[in-house]
Formats: sequence, structure tokens, C-alpha cells
Amino acid sequence: MSTIRAWQVLCPDLPNLRRAVVQEIQELIEDFQLEVQQWFDQLPVHIQQVYRQHEGPAWVTMIPVFLHLLRLAGFPSVYFDALEMDLNQGFQVLGTLNPGAGWRPRTDQRYSFPITMEQFGKLNRSYIHQKLKAHRVDNH
Repeated sequence: MSTIRAWQVLCPDLPNLRRAVVQEIQELIEDFQLEVQQWFDQLPVHIQQVYRQHEGPAWVTMIPVFLHLLRLAGFPSVYFDALEMDLNQGFQVLGTLNPGAGWRPRTDQRYSFPITMEQFGKLNRSYIHQKLKAHRVDNH
């Protein structure tokens, strides 16, 4: 049975369920406006620049709402603190990275011998050209 068919059987009123979920999330965002603004104001400027999509408080990525939803969904607490710190202070790009939920640690030596920026540039350019030739470029 396809996933779509299973949803039709298990939840025949899926469009209304989706609308209700979206409505609840919109209400949650409204309820969190003050908390989001206070959270945003205390962030370092370089982190604010990442989360500001446009000017104005309504155009800020709602990280406190996201974290609240993760808690409600039972996101493993062993990973939650590290994720919250990364989202509030910035993700590490060098050195030891915090593991994500369910990520297995690497046991190979893949990252022990990083390539140069010049090599990266060539590999990246090749990757982009392959994507463009495939005519299946995503929105990002």
C-alpha cells in the first residue's frame, strides 16, 4: 500500500488535519512573539544576521518555537542541550562537532586529512556543473 493510500485510509480528512496543524503552529508563533524577540535581542550580532530573513521581528527564524516543538516531539534530551547551544551560539565548523540525534561517530579517517581550498573549489565547481547538466536543480 502506498503512503498516500495509507494516509487516505487512516486519515480520510487529511487536508483539514493539515490546516489545523498549520493553524496551531501559527498560533504558537504568535504566543512566542515576546520570547522570540527577547531571545533574538540577546544573540550576538553575527548570529542575528543568520536568523534575520528580512527586516522586522516577524522575519526572524523562530528558533525558540522550533526548540519547543522538538521538546514536545520527544527529541532525545542527550542531544538537545548541544543543539540548543549550537543554535544560540553558532555551529562549530572546525574541531569536534556535536553529534546529532542518531548520528553514528565516524570510524574512518575521512576528516583527518582535509583538502585545500583550491581542491575544494575544483570539486565544488565540478559538482555544480554535474547538477546543472542533470536539469534537476532544486530551489536552493
